[in-house]
Amino acid sequence: MKRPKQKSASAANGRATLTLVRTTTNTHRCTLQPPDFTPIHTATVLGEPKPFVIYGVEILDALEAAGQRILDEKGNWIGVLAEAGRVIHHECKSHQEVFEIVKTLRQNGGHP
Repeated sequence: MKRPKQKSASAANGRATLTLVRTTTNTHRCTLQPPDFTPIHTATVLGEPKPFVIYGVEILDALEAAGQRILDEKGNWIGVLAEAGRVIHHECKSHQEVFEIVKTLRQNGGHP
């Protein structure tokens, strides 16, 4: 029996690696290694209209490259990102506070 062709994408983020595989039969498999997945971090800045991703863009890129949807029609996280602790939001921060958060995240491999 012939194995289906696979498209895969992965992203390493500190201590976690996300690997996504999309087969030609449109079945998706998502593997998070190790179990303590490094979360995506978003922030809202006072006076700015929308939140933005401040850490973990490469994981989101890997998900999209593997054909995974990451947001629903209303802008809510879906799939693996909808699980508790996968996305951490920092609300009502100044630009300087966001800078300090990103600096700390980079030093600690994505963990505050």
